[in-house]
Amino acid sequence: MIHYTVITKDITIITGNNKLEAVLVYAYIKSREKYNTHSLVNLTYQEISDNLNISLSTVKRIVPTFFDNHFLFTFVEHNYFDDKTHIKFHFHHSYNNFFYIDNSFLQEEKYMEINQEYRNQVRGLLLLIKAICLNGTNRYYFQRNSKSGINYAELSRLLNIDRDTLEKYMKIAIDGGLITIIKGGISITDPNIYQYYINADYDTEYYTMICGWCLHYKITPPERNDYLMGLLIARYPILPRDIIMLAKKDKKEPKEYIKVMKANTDKYHILKSFLPYQLTTKKVQPKEGYLSWEYLCKVLNITIKDKPQKHELTM
Repeated sequence: MIHYTVITKDITIITGNNKLEAVLVYAYIKSREKYNTHSLVNLTYQEISDNLNISLSTVKRIVPTFFDNHFLFTFVEHNYFDDKTHIKFHFHHSYNNFFYIDNSFLQEEKYMEINQEYRNQVRGLLLLIKAICLNGTNRYYFQRNSKSGINYAELSRLLNIDRDTLEKYMKIAIDGGLITIIKGGISITDPNIYQYYINADYDTEYYTMICGWCLHYKITPPERNDYLMGLLIARYPILPRDIIMLAKKDKKEPKEYIKVMKANTDKYHILKSFLPYQLTTKKVQPKEGYLSWEYLCKVLNITIKDKPQKHELTM
């Protein structure tokens, strides 16, 4: 079951000397929201500190800076008694611009490839970069190109963080496989930050499946192309939810069910129509680490025909 959190893109306006950690702290607070009341009660500084591995003194400096930030909260109640701070956060019911994260993003053990000293800052940076990505994508394209491939001056201005800090943690994120430099921009390759929205239609869910497979194997996914994707859908129409439904009917966990299917491919013909299985079986691994639709169709022996032109009726 997917557990996700909605994050507003207004996190870029968070300020302070600990901005990257502050962004992560906000994401943790938001992940604890009670969606029936859009509020959160009895969250302690100590709990935030323990779960994010941020010092208690830093948490105590960060959280009060949120109290008057009406882009993040409608309002915050904070009372002091018994020598303890009791806080109640009230969240907006919806946001104009937002994105989703898998709550696994908040689990430090998911980022063991990153030096523990820098994990929180890197995750905060990932959230900030996602906030400036084009809606429905994990990509940001620079207004001006740079010889290094990354226009740090532009990012520094948009994210409102100093350039030295940005360069330091960007390098760590790239080395850790969480960000990739693409032509004209950068792409987030952390699978815990969703490209598209959870309440997706079939085509979006299909594209998200392709992106998920790519990110699992540290491959940069292609930009969405509904026509070329439609050629794949015609041959491989099965979605992960179809596998999950069959697993439930067989009273098995999805991962266990897939193992059973792989061991009995003659019986479970559905695998032949499940694209991730086909890609893994054929050991698809583009040389440059970027998966193009053309390469994908070639590997799967799918002929790319010219997109049919729309003709208007004239009287």
